[in-house]
Amino acid sequence: MKTPTLTVSDILKRKHFEHVEVVAGHNGLNRTVKWVHVVEVAKIHHLLNGKELILSTGVGWKENKELFRSFVEQLIDCDASGLCIEIGMHTPSVPQEVIDLANAHHFPIILFLKEVPFVEITQDIHTYLINQHYEIISGLESYSQQLNKKLLSMDHYSEILKLLHHYSGHQVIFKINGREVEVFPKYSKTFKEEQLIVGDNVASKKKVATQPIQFLGNEYAELSIVSTGKEISEFDLLILDRTATALAQHLLRDLYVDEKKRVEENEWLKSWLEGEHPIESVFSYLAEYGAEPNPKGGTVLVVRFKSSMKQCSNLDMIYFKVLCRTIFEQQGFSTFPVDFHSSIVFIMINNREMKTWKSRMKIGLNSLLESDYIHKEEIASICCRGRKIYRKCFSYGQKLSDGFRDDQNSTSSWRQS
Repeated sequence: MKTPTLTVSDILKRKHFEHVEVVAGHNGLNRTVKWVHVVEVAKIHHLLNGKELILSTGVGWKENKELFRSFVEQLIDCDASGLCIEIGMHTPSVPQEVIDLANAHHFPIILFLKEVPFVEITQDIHTYLINQHYEIISGLESYSQQLNKKLLSMDHYSEILKLLHHYSGHQVIFKINGREVEVFPKYSKTFKEEQLIVGDNVASKKKVATQPIQFLGNEYAELSIVSTGKEISEFDLLILDRTATALAQHLLRDLYVDEKKRVEENEWLKSWLEGEHPIESVFSYLAEYGAEPNPKGGTVLVVRFKSSMKQCSNLDMIYFKVLCRTIFEQQGFSTFPVDFHSSIVFIMINNREMKTWKSRMKIGLNSLLESDYIHKEEIASICCRGRKIYRKCFSYGQKLSDGFRDDQNSTSSWRQS
């Protein structure tokens, strides 16, 4: 579905625009128009909201070049869509310096070569815009229904990205923190050229829109649409927002299901801490759950609760694990939680450079401590201990599982007063 939008170029094809001349800003004719104003005063910046097409006879500045230039500068600063001037007694011509200014900012200046009824122009365009608004509401409702159907039946979030592209007609860019950027549809050019195209469009705020995807108080991913033609429309922004919400629901559901599956494998992880699995089995397990094939070390995070795990809601504990996972994945760690009597031990596999693991772990711990969950679930303390991942570290894990003794090798610790 094409996004309903009205541009300066579209308006030039409408009634009363048969005898016009575009004297400046030809490259800005694809600017979006949201309203039309008739303006006959020189000071206008406080009266505009942006995206307005201005109609004027020029009585506000007459033949004063400085006032005329100031007027156009205000329109540009307010992100107006363009200026239509009726050539006549008040404005016989447009000064070259004003034309140069408009061209530099791709701001259209259009001259009516014959007298036109401004009231009929505004009535015609406003009627079109109001009908367009109803079209947007109808299109958004249709899109939401399609989105809900996808959420119930799809297996992978790529189907949502395809739907967004189909409705908007724009390039879709999706990035989960810590993972590669996904672009849909794929460019037919080389990857380097793709990056240049995306980068150029991102630099233009009018042709790119981005929506962060958050859950459990943290930004998990980012969704963007990039236009290679018209500016991003209001409809585009609305469906982008709906899509981001749907993706958040889908991703959170997947994380929850995956974490619940891991809970069922709690005994295997406990036996790993006890040193009962060969190193080949450990690496096979890590690879199955998304860790790097050759991990660069790791650490153990111990979270102690004031009450036993049995007294805590199972649902809340799973969401707490999802929270930790989303926070530390962004810092380059794969998390593997193990439940004990009143604690959760997180085996943290480092997937990035060894020299930065401490700083990244501290960033993750600070994010965890700043979340409301710390106070809600009555966590007594959190401590972190780092070790390389070799078989000899499993005996250290056994000490943790038996007594969780504090020592001076803790990288970071926190205790609730």
